[in-house]
Amino acid sequence: MEINSRNLLTIGVLLRVGFFIYGLYQDSHLEVKYTDIDYYVFTDAAKFIAEDRSPYARETYRYTPLLALLLLPTTLGGFHFQFGKILFMLFDLLTGILILRILELTKTRERNRLILASLWLLNPMVITISSRGSSESILSALVLASIYSLLKGNIFSCGLALGLSIHLKIYPIIYLPTMIVFLSRDGKVVNGIKKRTQYFTKNAIYLVCVAGFTFCSLTILMFHLYGMAFLRETYIYHFIRIDHRHNFSIYNTALYFVSSLEHQGLKGDLLSFERWAFIPQLGFSAILIPWYLTKKDITSTLFIQTFVFVLFNKVITSQYFVWYLCLLPFYLRQYSGWKQWPEWAGLVIWSGSQGLWLYFAYQLEFKGRSTFYPQLFGAASLFFVGNIYLTGIFIKRTKAISQADDQVKEKKA
Repeated sequence: MEINSRNLLTIGVLLRVGFFIYGLYQDSHLEVKYTDIDYYVFTDAAKFIAEDRSPYARETYRYTPLLALLLLPTTLGGFHFQFGKILFMLFDLLTGILILRILELTKTRERNRLILASLWLLNPMVITISSRGSSESILSALVLASIYSLLKGNIFSCGLALGLSIHLKIYPIIYLPTMIVFLSRDGKVVNGIKKRTQYFTKNAIYLVCVAGFTFCSLTILMFHLYGMAFLRETYIYHFIRIDHRHNFSIYNTALYFVSSLEHQGLKGDLLSFERWAFIPQLGFSAILIPWYLTKKDITSTLFIQTFVFVLFNKVITSQYFVWYLCLLPFYLRQYSGWKQWPEWAGLVIWSGSQGLWLYFAYQLEFKGRSTFYPQLFGAASLFFVGNIYLTGIFIKRTKAISQADDQVKEKKA
């Protein structure tokens, strides 16, 4: 059978249906449930809204009320409870469609488009995450919708999707500087002197205004409905959170000790580094990388800055990998360097360090063995170093490919 976009999407749909049906079986027959614990948080919050109460009455609900509103059909009972999973899988498929469309816009050959899109559409980790009831696919679809609109020249749609994605989960704001640089105008050379680049072009200002208006309108509306609880749980919490469990982050061990001090009443302001951890994170992902790489290749830049943002996050779980996995095909679209050992070494470190961390986490959580330090700390450190190594490769390759393209253009000229 010849594989084309339609066949690939059909296989993707069938896989998701299969995972979904298996999840229903596991939830009914096995002690360990398939459904993500967060899905119960979402649906409980939806119940509270249906009862004309605040979704934040549900402990640990730390999302915009829009998510709970989307899941109101789950409150009808019976099979309606599965509505959210089906919705998330549809957004998951939409993400795959947008990957295909963006690859088409970037002149990627059809065979390569299908291979690269399959990294998302046929990826068991991606399918598992959405079919278990994680909402990450909504964000992925919105981010890719903003990129697709930008490349098509539809600034209004880009700003709308970007503003909505920022309202849902803050971090897509790192893409705004990248898009501003992309829309900038290089300075002209006059009398041998190059004028300054004009960053805030008409389109860039329009994008900022639309994204800002969308974000502010939704945020003000939610604040009007649910007050300070909305701001505290949806946004402020993520700047000060301390979460040392199930966390690949380099901050893992430090957060554990800070949490211990907090329980003992010994924590002081000088130790509140969790409030400032976002500074290096945003410095690299939202300023340095966009400024240095955007004009070389915007889609690769978006992938790299997301990869770095996740790496420097205080909390890293497997679900966070979805944030950059949906952008990975754009980095790989014109890359042919996987026969070289540095890439394989980085991939081995990336996956191996996760396996090592999970092993020690299992020993700690289920066997009761003291592996938090130095074992878990060592695994998290190896994961961090491996990701830094991969980041260096990503930047180097993107720069090299851009320079090669420039040389080809110069020869044609």
